[in-house]
Amino acid sequence: MPTWPELAMWILLAEDGADAADEGKGGGILQMILGNPLLLMLLLFAVFYLVLIRPKQRERSQMKQLLSNLQKNDRVVTIGGIHGTVVNASKDSNLVTLRIDDSNNTRIRVLRSAIDRIDSGDQADEKDDKSKKESG
Repeated sequence: MPTWPELAMWILLAEDGADAADEGKGGGILQMILGNPLLLMLLLFAVFYLVLIRPKQRERSQMKQLLSNLQKNDRVVTIGGIHGTVVNASKDSNLVTLRIDDSNNTRIRVLRSAIDRIDSGDQADEKDDKSKKESG
């Protein structure tokens, strides 16, 4: 009958042999990624970049282009929900003048960065058509 130290030695030798056999098989890509923390961190960063950072950068660049191309008579909506028509939007100024009421020519000056989106005239025409059909 073996003693405790001999038994422990046999167990350690058996585990080393099993590890060597596993290394020969390759273990698969998932085991390689999960076994190496650096690869796992790089994979997580890549997913984080593709899901969160890249779309936000694209959205910011589109908004910057939209604000730089503001022209007179564009219908816009501010981040506060004010609908108006651009009266003055000089390229070198951060301020844009909007006409918010046609009947008494009410104007308001807002920061260029406060403009949320440009309303297309097609959407406004569709809403007017729907309201005419419902009332008529």
